[in-house]
Amino acid sequence: MTLDPIWMASIAASLFVLYKVVEGKYLEHPPALRTIVRDAIAVFAAVYISSFVVGQSEGDIQEFVQAITDAKTAVLPETVGAAAAVFTDDPGF
Repeated sequence: MTLDPIWMASIAASLFVLYKVVEGKYLEHPPALRTIVRDAIAVFAAVYISSFVVGQSEGDIQEFVQAITDAKTAVLPETVGAAAAVFTDDPGF
């Protein structure tokens, strides 16, 4: 199940507001409503933009991370599905 970016951002911002309200109940000086709303908008924007960028990548997440980190790795066709050599016996030396 894939969530639409707008829903994902709304859920994240709602959870953030809920957390801030609960946290404010236990502090001596709870944050102002204006601060909570401003921070919630920042959380919404960050989650929406990041989920939009990830959703627009045409490959899987590994290709996306490789593009950001400029990693030069490749999967060789002859190694796909090949069994790894594992030694489970006593060493012969």
